[in-house]
Amino acid sequence: MTYCSEDASIVKSLVAATCILDTLHVSFTCHMLYYYLITNYGVPTSLEYIVWSFPATALVNSLVIIVVQL
Repeated sequence: MTYCSEDASIVKSLVAATCILDTLHVSFTCHMLYYYLITNYGVPTSLEYIVWSFPATALVNSLVIIVVQL
């Protein structure tokens, strides 16, 4: 039994925003893991630099926390 048709539009928007932000979070995490574990495998000097997706992951995760707490 679903009651989504009775939900307010703001609730539907928050659910959509959470899904989109979670998808971005997973994409950025996959990019970060691919960069460090596949592209730069065996290159320890690559750990000296932070790939762009690492801070982006933290930002998106913070946005997810804010949206969920609303």
